Amino acid sequence: MTEKQQTRTTRTNGLERSLAFERLLLELSASLVQCQPEELDGEINRALGRLGHFLGADRACLYRLSTAGAGPVGSLACTHAWQAADSGPEADGNEDPMDLHSCPKLLQEFCLGNGIQVTELEALADTKRQELERRGIHSMLLAPVSRSNQRAGFIVLGSGRGAIDWPEEALTGLRVLARICLSALDGQEMATTLNRLAFHDPLTDLPNRKLLHDRLSRALARNRRAGRRLVVLLLDIDDFKLANDNLGHAGGDRLLYKIASRLREVTEDCDTVARLGGDEFVIVLENARTGQAEAMARAILQRLSDPMEINGQTMVIHPSIGISDSMGDELQPEQLLQNADVAMYAAKAAGKNRFEFFDSTMAEGTDRDLSLRYQLSEAIENNELSILFQPRVTLATRTIAGAEALIRWKHPTRGLLQPDDFVGFAERSELICALDHWVLHQAAEQAAEWFQSNPDFVLSVNLSARELHETYRMDQLIQAIHESGIPVDRLELELTENLLMKNVGQASENLDALKKAVPGLRFAIDDFGSGYSSLNYLRQLPIDTLKMDQVFTRDLGRKNPRGRAIVRAIIELGHALELAVVAEGVRTGKQAMSLQELGCEQGQGYFFSSPVSQTELTAMIASENIEKRTISRL
Repeated sequence: MTEKQQTRTTRTNGLERSLAFERLLLELSASLVQCQPEELDGEINRALGRLGHFLGADRACLYRLSTAGAGPVGSLACTHAWQAADSGPEADGNEDPMDLHSCPKLLQEFCLGNGIQVTELEALADTKRQELERRGIHSMLLAPVSRSNQRAGFIVLGSGRGAIDWPEEALTGLRVLARICLSALDGQEMATTLNRLAFHDPLTDLPNRKLLHDRLSRALARNRRAGRRLVVLLLDIDDFKLANDNLGHAGGDRLLYKIASRLREVTEDCDTVARLGGDEFVIVLENARTGQAEAMARAILQRLSDPMEINGQTMVIHPSIGISDSMGDELQPEQLLQNADVAMYAAKAAGKNRFEFFDSTMAEGTDRDLSLRYQLSEAIENNELSILFQPRVTLATRTIAGAEALIRWKHPTRGLLQPDDFVGFAERSELICALDHWVLHQAAEQAAEWFQSNPDFVLSVNLSARELHETYRMDQLIQAIHESGIPVDRLELELTENLLMKNVGQASENLDALKKAVPGLRFAIDDFGSGYSSLNYLRQLPIDTLKMDQVFTRDLGRKNPRGRAIVRAIIELGHALELAVVAEGVRTGKQAMSLQELGCEQGQGYFFSSPVSQTELTAMIASENIEKRTISRL
């Protein structure tokens, strides 16, 4: 063969090898792009092996860059590796990162994005050279790859058969493969992140409702086949909104995170702890033993009651827990959760900070509540509600000084419903604020004539707990007051003593904010003395009126000197604090006379008038009916 023929043959072989190399890169690229995320690691190792074998290397490794490390390029870690058989000592799977910081020349070339060939190990640091010699590596080719103008990692080939002058196409091919591998790994990590976000709560990292439903479905199927019991515990933090408002949203999030951590502490690895949202958590006990559910509930109550520090404040929280199980019924996941939810509300109704097991009688009450909720929502829209007014009377003159607006429901089938029949339910749902605003608007409209004829007439409207302790509802309340058109200095919002005592500090802050937003607005404590009365909270709260609970009024007119002494003390306390005092539940002339003698300014009750319509109260004001009626009864 002539020299010319040899040259042509060499070129032909070189071209064929280049084409084969390109075909290999295309094939490897397609495999990496098309493989499933869970198969990617194995596919990268196979790609390194085929590429290394083609280029005559003994080893091939993929290194990824973590910018969290020290130095100008961060920390490099070997994530994937291939090693040919009989090529020297096998790597242990935990290879040290390529320590470019100990090889200044390599580090400089890497930072510049240049390919690096190492044919003489003397150029490396002693420790790195010794490590490579121990593994039988005598030459290397390192191809760095960048992403967004930043170094992302590299592929390195190693050979133990002496110095190799790697062709330029090898460096190009390594760059291509490294870029594809890193992009695929980025996509895998993104898919993993998105999958976790889709199935886990981002705050606590607990399974969310979607993942909980899936685990419940699978666990129910397993337990039914094995005849075993599955138990669901659903817990809700009592008065969490008050704690959240007090701590702020960031503090509330930290509180939820600590609650999740404590739930993990009291459960086993085989149990599922999930967050449904807000302050609701679920624990699933698969293959539950007899008594395990009760023991778990008690452990949760005990652990969550331990004080915890949030934003420098010591918090003590309590949950209400509902428990349901799968034995005896073909229940679906949502039914199990609903049953636990019903039992949880039964625990709250029984006093909170406790647990209750679900039984069928609870479901009957739930059905009634759901029906009543729908009907009440419809009643607001369909004008089935009405307002009655019970007058407040100045005892010294027997004239009407104001009135309390009281809601009634003209139910289409059950007739006229009193507040006790539906307000308590509304208070537990989202409807109470809609009711409050409806009463405010209707009462203001109907009382417009009284404001014009009597410059001192005061309209009293009850306020719910939700509006006092939830910031965004306070904003809605302020808007509703302004939209009602009522003279704000003639409006008095009544709050029950028990409501205020739940969080005196927060209540005081919010009432102050309301007074600043609506200058002239008045506040009254309703049912004063029925709860945990405290001189301290009277000092803190910006209130204007004490409405003495009717239980004390009933003691007047009887041979009960202690009862009369308590009434006198309440009246004198109110006067000392420069508060108006109104006695509720006045039913007899003797009670009215005794209250007047003790210095009480106003009275309200059936002795003066039952709740009446706007038309009736207007007529009573015009005819001075209250004065005539009360004088004749004394």
